[in-house]
Amino acid sequence: MGVWLGALALAVLGVLYVAHGARRRGANEQRRHDSQAVFADRAREIQAEGLAQGLPAEQVAALEQELALELLAGDDVNAKPPATRGPARQTLAVLVGATAFGAIALGLYAWWGDPQAPEILSAMETLAEDDSEEARALASALTIRAARRPEDVNTWLHLAGLRMRLADYDGAAAAFASAHQLVGADEQVDLAWAQARFLADGGTVSATTREIAGRVLAKTPNHPAMLELLAMGDLRAGEYASAARHLAGLLRQEMPAERRRLLANTLALARERQGGDRAFVSVAVTVEGVSAGADAPWLMVFLRPETGGPPLAVARQPAHTQQTVVLDDANTMVVGSSLASSGSVRAVARLSSDGSAADFQAEAVSELVDPATRPHVDLTLDATETKAQRGG
Repeated sequence: MGVWLGALALAVLGVLYVAHGARRRGANEQRRHDSQAVFADRAREIQAEGLAQGLPAEQVAALEQELALELLAGDDVNAKPPATRGPARQTLAVLVGATAFGAIALGLYAWWGDPQAPEILSAMETLAEDDSEEARALASALTIRAARRPEDVNTWLHLAGLRMRLADYDGAAAAFASAHQLVGADEQVDLAWAQARFLADGGTVSATTREIAGRVLAKTPNHPAMLELLAMGDLRAGEYASAARHLAGLLRQEMPAERRRLLANTLALARERQGGDRAFVSVAVTVEGVSAGADAPWLMVFLRPETGGPPLAVARQPAHTQQTVVLDDANTMVVGSSLASSGSVRAVARLSSDGSAADFQAEAVSELVDPATRPHVDLTLDATETKAQRGG
């Protein structure tokens, strides 16, 4: 609406200028000639402005038609020749009018227009997936536009995306930071910003990235993309215990089987690299009558304190006939807690169709074990058992 009003304002100013110049001239024929010339100039300006702002063709045509009608109306009203004026005053009035009109037109264009618009529109229309030269040209145009309109969040986001594509990760992070200043704590912007910052820092997690990640995880504690980013950064930094915690959180969520296998292998590597006297409980679970594929139930394995209460550590994954689940500090429910000092616990395995530990169809419980001794537990579940059979 702002662009349309701007173009309309320019058209009305053009009409006023033509009427003003016509009143300063004595001959009707000369006035018509001047009006036609101004109309041609203004029509070209309206077309250029419409192209720059992406106005529909019918809207541009309507503005041109309105300008023509206004010019014709001005000719009819002013058909009677005005009083003769001196040539010096007449020329001065025309020059002053033209200068004022030009200044107002430039002012309106500076407000509504954008000299980079044709270049941006053209590049966006022709940009190909592998055309890095065109991408660089578009990034340059968007950089200029962002400098002129720093409050336009869409410009910053488009610029950040292009810089990511061009592997300018530091520049992309800066653009995402500018977008964050405008929109505040937005999960999608924060995630993209963290990824750009992570890549710009060579695959390490800087203080800025941790701050962004903390903001996202405070709202979505198990955000998969953020957990994976932190896990990869911790692995690179040799923080294997922290990496294992993030990976364990990832593996409690739904994902394709191949991706789960890859993350499970990475978690095993992180645990192996920790070394020392790490406390854990290894639980081998056999599930009888389990069906493979999408119909497989969820398997929850957790450690329950001897005295009761909430579980100390939890793992969740699709059930298979045979699997071994390791529960250690990576699976603990409270950050900073340690199984080494937890005392005796029981390993519990449950099957659930929807992944809920409360609504389960089968359960197996071990004897008391001490995680500090790294015990191995065997449990068996029957996938064909119903809640009625178990007394639920």
